[in-house]
Amino acid sequence: MAGAIGRITAAAAAAYNENQVSLINLNFDFTLLKLEAPKEFGGLGSIMSLKRKTNAESGAFHRTARKLGALFEGTLPEIQELTKAYGIRASEIAQSDKVKTKHARATELFQNQIGADSTSIWAAATSGDAAVSVHLLACMLARVFSGTVATSIWVEIVAGQKLHIDEKQKTANFASAYDAAIMAKQHLAMMNMLDAAKISVNSETNTYRSVITAWIDALRAMSCLVSGTPQRVQNGAILLALSAWHLYPDLDLVGPANLQVRQHDPLISNLGVLTVGLENSALPHDPVTWSLPLAYMRYYGEPKLITGFAGHSNSRVSIDQFAYVIMGSIFSAWESAGFIKEIRSAVTILRRLSSFLKAAWTQGGDVKSHESQSPQGYHHLASTSWLGQVLVAIDRYEESDDEIERSTAMKLVSLGRRHPNFLCSQLSHPAPLFGLSNYKHALRLMTDSERRVSFLRQLAFSIGLDPSRYVIRYKNVVQDRAMDEYATIQPITQAPGHPEGFIKRKDIPPKKNIRWLSISGVNRDPCGCKGPCTPSTDRVDHTPKRKLCKCAPHGCSLLCHDWRKTKPSKCSGLYCYNLASRLAELISYDEECLPVHQCSFGQEGQKSMTEICDFGTGNAFDASLGELYTSNKQRKPSTFVGLTFCAGDPKSACIMTVGANATAEFHRVAGTPKPKVKDQQEQLGACMGYRTTEMLLNKDYLTRLKLAGWFSNSDLAVSLARSGSAKYVSSLMASASATEIYKLLPGATISTTVVSQSIDKALWVPDEAKEMMLPYRHRLSKAQTFACIAMLDTGTFNFDPRGLNNVFAISSGNSIYIAGPLLCDPYEVGDRFEVRHIAGNIGRPGLCLLVPPPNPKIRKLQPGTWNQLNYAPFDGKQENSFSQTSIHLSFTAYELPLQTEVTDQHIIDRPARFIETLVSVYDGKNWVADLDIMSALQSNLVPRFVCNESIMGSLAADCHKSFIEVFGDAHAMVSIDNWDEFLEQSESSDKVVRAHENWLARLAFTVTAVQQDRPLILLPADICWTCLSRKMDAVSQLRPVMIL
Repeated sequence: MAGAIGRITAAAAAAYNENQVSLINLNFDFTLLKLEAPKEFGGLGSIMSLKRKTNAESGAFHRTARKLGALFEGTLPEIQELTKAYGIRASEIAQSDKVKTKHARATELFQNQIGADSTSIWAAATSGDAAVSVHLLACMLARVFSGTVATSIWVEIVAGQKLHIDEKQKTANFASAYDAAIMAKQHLAMMNMLDAAKISVNSETNTYRSVITAWIDALRAMSCLVSGTPQRVQNGAILLALSAWHLYPDLDLVGPANLQVRQHDPLISNLGVLTVGLENSALPHDPVTWSLPLAYMRYYGEPKLITGFAGHSNSRVSIDQFAYVIMGSIFSAWESAGFIKEIRSAVTILRRLSSFLKAAWTQGGDVKSHESQSPQGYHHLASTSWLGQVLVAIDRYEESDDEIERSTAMKLVSLGRRHPNFLCSQLSHPAPLFGLSNYKHALRLMTDSERRVSFLRQLAFSIGLDPSRYVIRYKNVVQDRAMDEYATIQPITQAPGHPEGFIKRKDIPPKKNIRWLSISGVNRDPCGCKGPCTPSTDRVDHTPKRKLCKCAPHGCSLLCHDWRKTKPSKCSGLYCYNLASRLAELISYDEECLPVHQCSFGQEGQKSMTEICDFGTGNAFDASLGELYTSNKQRKPSTFVGLTFCAGDPKSACIMTVGANATAEFHRVAGTPKPKVKDQQEQLGACMGYRTTEMLLNKDYLTRLKLAGWFSNSDLAVSLARSGSAKYVSSLMASASATEIYKLLPGATISTTVVSQSIDKALWVPDEAKEMMLPYRHRLSKAQTFACIAMLDTGTFNFDPRGLNNVFAISSGNSIYIAGPLLCDPYEVGDRFEVRHIAGNIGRPGLCLLVPPPNPKIRKLQPGTWNQLNYAPFDGKQENSFSQTSIHLSFTAYELPLQTEVTDQHIIDRPARFIETLVSVYDGKNWVADLDIMSALQSNLVPRFVCNESIMGSLAADCHKSFIEVFGDAHAMVSIDNWDEFLEQSESSDKVVRAHENWLARLAFTVTAVQQDRPLILLPADICWTCLSRKMDAVSQLRPVMIL
């Protein structure tokens, strides 16, 4: 079943806006009669609450439906068959599980508001076919426009219709009953077709004529389809009707590729086929559109042109589908950076990253000691991670075999791509793949220098760098000190003495790479060691103690010895006293090893980091070291080479090139001509390309556990924040917070129009979330949670949570969001900021924020109730004496419209408002008190009694005695078995409210006691009488009331 039933809500008491007031007074001289609803609507009527059904049959809704039906009756075509089909479909949806609440406790508190609000449909069904036609138009308008816009349209077409029938009366009308948006989850195939249609409803520029024409076209075409007459789409009106009325004929899609879509809707005749021409438009993202100039939207000014859309850009999606929109916004930055050219590439590399991390987390490494040892640990981490929400969505997409679901996912990704600033400004996005394509991040996630060298060599080979002009410089850690080394990117095959290269030696080993170990040229006196230099005074090979080498601990430099006479093996102080072992290691890799003299060092952070090196001309380590010594002593620059940083990470490994910038200083010193170089550096940049990043993940360069650890702690977030991407991380954290909220709201959906905003500018994102860069969702307060829900549910409202501290519920569309504590036993210590969702509506249009009144009232004990005060002695039996206690919602006359958009300060109908709401306790039919539940439960006056055994364990050995064993017969405890006994606040004895296993009554007593400033003790279901006795002795002077 596609979608959930839409509702058009409002009651006469809610009519306070000027438009609403003007709509009430439709004065036609006819008697309002209730008609029998067609039998096809019977299923819908059977599930309606008595209050809603009464309103629909004889209240404001019924009067509105009859008046509007009579106003337009002579203009509209006959729709008997369409009415029958719509009645059956509405009944099917109303009775489906998707619109039934599964929260049993919510039915007790919101019994008059729960369930799909079908009041307007039943009002139309009991008012004749013309009223049903009016309802169907309301569905079309609500499918495209917001409630505020729809209301102004109704005002305008009513005024136009009255002129059309030459009615002289003053225009007034009560269309607020129809101003709330009817937003329903559409059939996915139909939504995809709407996106591809690229057609407007019509081209009329007059609002009245445009709406009436679209209305009649849709009614006639749908009536024909239901009756079995094929139709061809001439404009977007019929397509809009399909999505709004939940009727799905078979489709013949004619376009670049003809396609038949068989939807097998039993309410449509097999012959009722709709032919749709799909244009090959140059604007591939335009769905069905409708533009209207509205003169009744603002108090003053020219008519405002409003354009509405029907398609994925104006629909509702689940939280799982919302992740695809997030993905699309991420991908848009990747496209702008040239990292990807098509979505499939992004999906592939994210899938690879997901598999890579999943393999690491399931290997059992110590990535996150408490939650990374199993697939369950991976999923738990993913569900709470700003990165994981995207990876889970990728896995879900790839594992789905439903083509319609996959097509819808790609439509939502495209929607996110069209809104690149949805997360934050693209300037705040990091390098593609969450910064992993940044050379610095990738190289530091490799285990050792050899993997870094191997990766850079593969990179250089893949883009065809000239090995004579590029060299790898990398860090090798020796005794906790990072030593510079150099390596060829590929074996050198050039002619000896190539003037543009960095190698000046005459003979080059074929098919063999070269490594260079850096030898410092620090200008200092020789160390003066007699024999091998040693870094310590310990005995070496049983020889007498030697004098400590003054070069320790860093080892000898190029000037410590005359290397033409002293062999490195005789000194042993080169390379931090580890030359021999390092030479042996490099030779084992079948690479030649030589020394290099670093004459000057580049400064990291400079725009063009340069350094001067002397690679010498020798062909063996010892001989080359001697030549470097001579060159340095004689200051001959003939073999000096200027290197410029090209790509990579200067602190771990990078590619250096002989470039014009790098050789400027060298040529100034040497006085030689500047070489002409065709620079290949443009092929490299600060970040890797797609193929390089793919290679990084596909080959064994990265260490899985190290990468997983980087993603599962603050390293990544901090790195991104420091590189200017703090807003990006903050926004993804916020979307992960929303994911966690909506996981607890089954059936709740998100408006895709939210993409027009930026999460970075959402006021509900805590400031500390933008400063604490941790890769998890941020914990939101109750007010922040409600502000988040308001933004995502409506797609428009960005409320400051500081103004929502008193809100305990939100009613929007066909959803009510309720603070969790209102639906819990007060003893339950859960997440006090948790919010629950039920299908329903309070009967008011727009977004309604429910707030309690200040200083809720409590019934005063009347003198005539003395005969109800029994105070029977408490016998220890855990019973419930309050089965007649109930809690109901009602509304005062206080409503406060909210300014939601600075640009629309002067609009007539406010789409959001505070509603002062009474949460009232009743004893049977008698009112007892009004409650401010959230304030009471957040106070410190609700102590929950806990047995010592749960705290002390075996030390509390006497915790299982019976009530009689502990208190005996001579106790002063009395039972509270009715509300009058509770309200009479005598302190002569200890009182026990007997409301065992009645969560609603326990909640009512707890809140009432707090509001009376009475001390209380909340008792658990399993009471330890021994510990309770001790507790009572400790607080005997307070005489707290105990709630059983």
